[in-house]
Amino acid sequence: MKNKLILAILLTVFTISASACQTQREQTTIQDGNSISEDSNADSSDTTDNGSSNDNNASTDLTDSEDSAASDVSSAEETFVMEEQTLLEYEGLTLKALSWDSEAASLKIQAENSSDADYIVQLINTSVNDFMMESSFSMNVNAAAQSEKDAEFSVADLESCEIKNVTEIQTQILLLNSVSFETLYTSDIITMQTGDPSAQQEYDESGDVLYEQNGLIIRSHGFTDDSNLGKLWKLYISNNSGQDFCFYSPDVTLNNSTMNVLFSVTVPDGKKAVASMTIFKEDLDKYQITDITSAQLTLQLQDPETFDTIQTIDNLSLEF
Repeated sequence: MKNKLILAILLTVFTISASACQTQREQTTIQDGNSISEDSNADSSDTTDNGSSNDNNASTDLTDSEDSAASDVSSAEETFVMEEQTLLEYEGLTLKALSWDSEAASLKIQAENSSDADYIVQLINTSVNDFMMESSFSMNVNAAAQSEKDAEFSVADLESCEIKNVTEIQTQILLLNSVSFETLYTSDIITMQTGDPSAQQEYDESGDVLYEQNGLIIRSHGFTDDSNLGKLWKLYISNNSGQDFCFYSPDVTLNNSTMNVLFSVTVPDGKKAVASMTIFKEDLDKYQITDITSAQLTLQLQDPETFDTIQTIDNLSLEF
């Protein structure tokens, strides 16, 4: 009897212990399950946050790209394009400037002639960015016809005037009868905006000052050799005197030897010019001049219409 009682007690203890262990295992499982669920939620939250961040970055990149594209479009819209301009209307003849080609340094001009007369059209007194400069332009326009031609400018002349961006061309139209070459019409000064005015650069006005009075400035920019002609004396002239002048010189004295030269340039009031005086090789050889140590110059300031001498500037001299 006693043994049965002991066995019953042991079975009861075992049952309670097993039940406690089962309860403990269930609690652990529940806790572990909660932990897994919380970790899963954390991962999900991280994934959501990262996805949101990536989406925001993608949105920012897209916005930057759109802003960049808009900026490019804005820049393209701000690029200066010359507008078509009517230059002349004369008895059935219409002359237009169509476009400026910066690479070819040329101005495209179109003529439409509804009359029964033949014309010759030329450009005179032309300046580029206020520097006097000739163009190779002469166009025959037949009766009842249309014609196009480019007014071309010398790249060397543009470089000599340090012009990198042609922003303004001013000129006069000369209209001639193609048979008699009689002048039929001369226009006033016509201004064409070929580029952004803010892009115009300043000319380097350094150099030896030969003359500076009454609104006139004349500077020497040195001598260069020319294999065919001899030597070229580069002169800078600025005219703000209130009067148009043709600057002319028949001779020059180099190293105390006087010789003939070729020099004539018209500079209207408010304009500038860079012109080269030609000193002939045979004269340099005659006087055995290889290195120039001194130069003396006299300039005649003439009326561009009559070529009468209005003023003479003597003793423009340099010592080297």
